Amino acid sequence: MTISELAYQHFINKYKDEYCVQLLEHCSTGRSIESFCAKINSIPEALAFWANKFPEFEVCLRVAYWKSYAWWEDQVIEDQRRPKEMKTLQPGIFQTVMKNRFKWRDTADDLMLAVSKMSDKELEERARRILESRTVEVDPEEKQIRKITNG
Repeated sequence: MTISELAYQHFINKYKDEYCVQLLEHCSTGRSIESFCAKINSIPEALAFWANKFPEFEVCLRVAYWKSYAWWEDQVIEDQRRPKEMKTLQPGIFQTVMKNRFKWRDTADDLMLAVSKMSDKELEERARRILESRTVEVDPEEKQIRKITNG
């Protein structure tokens, strides 16, 4: 959706100093920066302008993003501490939020992409290194590696 110049001017002139604190509070509960726009009857495009014009808002905008991220991480940590029958966070919902809002990726996807781009020679070399497994002995009292040997 494109916005007219007149409408754009309306939104960029709506800035208020109290938006800094409000944005941080809003995102501290896991909500998105975009949903903050709905709360203040604005649009996300105005945020970039405000960030360029008001350095304190730019700082709050960046911190708010990470506050939202931290809230979602906290939800997972808390849910993992609960007994199985009391877990409330659906893994699919968490994964969808993290992928879509925070550009979170599965490392398995990254690994598959990397492997798919390797030549046969590179794959053989990696497989050989994996098969040459190493045995690690740990001293349980000192909690240190005692010896590494080839298997």
